[in-house]
Amino acid sequence: MPPTHVQVLVAGTGVPAWHAACIERLRAVKGIVVSVVAGAQPYRAPGGPGRRLFGPALAAVAVTPAAGNGLPDIVLDLAGGSPPAAVEVWRFRLGSGAESEPPFAREIGRGAEALDVALVRHAGESGAVLRSGRFPVTRWYPSTLRWALFSAAAWPAILVAALIDGARLDAP
Repeated sequence: MPPTHVQVLVAGTGVPAWHAACIERLRAVKGIVVSVVAGAQPYRAPGGPGRRLFGPALAAVAVTPAAGNGLPDIVLDLAGGSPPAAVEVWRFRLGSGAESEPPFAREIGRGAEALDVALVRHAGESGAVLRSGRFPVTRWYPSTLRWALFSAAAWPAILVAALIDGARLDAP
């Protein structure tokens, strides 16, 4: 049965711009309700010289929480929180760094030529990659972030639309 309710978990009412883009793309998918549940963690966008270093992908954007009825079919966890039990949970995996680090900091620090992003479906202790991408490191960190993160922001909406159209995801 195709999904009809996607719940997005965010850390607070302020989110990185690429999270907001992800929510807006999901809201554009016809045939689903998108609810947004915001935690109490305020997002602190990089300020001062850091604002220029991180660029538009990590700029703070306000989102409005929106309730949905009943248990969601899919939870897109952008906050690293605790989604409701017994639902399908999708999370992004950004490179090999910890969530507390700037995205791809380890890869950039090692001089990597490319970065990996994955959208992972979690079921119990295991996770299956639903979609992944490898993005080249550009000369300017903000361009690398913008390209990789805003590209990946479209993936949940693309996959939900495919499910509505009757596609099956190969991952368990």
